[in-house]
Amino acid sequence: MKVNFLQLLQESNQIDECLEKEVMLLSDEDLRLRPDDKSWSVIEVIDHLNLTFDLYKPRLDQAFSGAEERIEVREEVSLRATRSLMIQSVAPKGNKRPFKMKTFDFFNPEVSDAEVEKVLAQYKKYRVIFNQYLKDARTRDVDLRVVPSAIKQISFRVPEALKFLLSHEQRHIVQLREIIAVLPEHA
Repeated sequence: MKVNFLQLLQESNQIDECLEKEVMLLSDEDLRLRPDDKSWSVIEVIDHLNLTFDLYKPRLDQAFSGAEERIEVREEVSLRATRSLMIQSVAPKGNKRPFKMKTFDFFNPEVSDAEVEKVLAQYKKYRVIFNQYLKDARTRDVDLRVVPSAIKQISFRVPEALKFLLSHEQRHIVQLREIIAVLPEHA
């Protein structure tokens, strides 16, 4: 599998657009409403994404730290086959999540009513940082730098980590849309 950084940035910008046009327009009540007892609410999904980024941000910061500027901009990079399979396993298939995945306990969201705005603000901040990583990956020599994953035995190279995180986020955008579709005002 190859990844094109400009394509990744476009896909990431689509997530920003979803956030602004779909999520930010919801009331606090809708953000907290769970479709059923076994599902997360919109704000819980966003908090899960924040928790994921909380884990990966310092690892990505370290990988980018001290990386030299490239002489030529790198548009595309190949991923290792095993990491490509991992990425494909979390990626949605079009507008569908082929199956639900259980998350690690430390990624389970816990959002109080008072924290809704804080969670949204943090997510918007993380989106800006993530997009900057995508831009920097084109111009900095980070292709072989290692980013440990949440599973300690597995590590990514920077482009793999960025693609994995984006695919994970896209999966949860599909989930957000599924939740929004069953909210009383949208159903």
